[in-house]
Amino acid sequence: MICASKKLFLTATLLFILGNSLAACIQAPKRLSQEQVLDIVWTDFRPSTSSQNRSNWENNQVSLVTGREVVSEFSVVPISKCPGPPLPENRAIRASSNYWFVRVVPRIYTPTNTAAMKHGDEIIIPEPLIQKASYLVDSTSGEIVARRLFCDR
Repeated sequence: MICASKKLFLTATLLFILGNSLAACIQAPKRLSQEQVLDIVWTDFRPSTSSQNRSNWENNQVSLVTGREVVSEFSVVPISKCPGPPLPENRAIRASSNYWFVRVVPRIYTPTNTAAMKHGDEIIIPEPLIQKASYLVDSTSGEIVARRLFCDR
């Protein structure tokens, strides 16, 4: 009888340890940081800008969202063509998936004057063609799922 209870105890202990070991191996995918996502967006967006200068753009909105919250933002077919290379087609947005939503807008133009140059202030060059850009990035893989540029033309 003692032998059977020892076997049962050892088996239960082994199953407990094995179960916890497997649970530690199976973790949810790690979410990308905000900085990583902003780098991904800029790499994709840069060729479409006239200045190709990241400091001329500000992040108007950066947030974690579900597809359900932003699907309407990307479902509209753009009326105008933006400068730069043609954009790839947007992928399907899954309503229950988590994404990073990023909106960038051009910084306000700073007229060039000698006073600004003497103080070391950064001169902002106008971005005449793109009013804003919206991106949807998969929160774990970093793949750009959708993008939309808003242009004057």
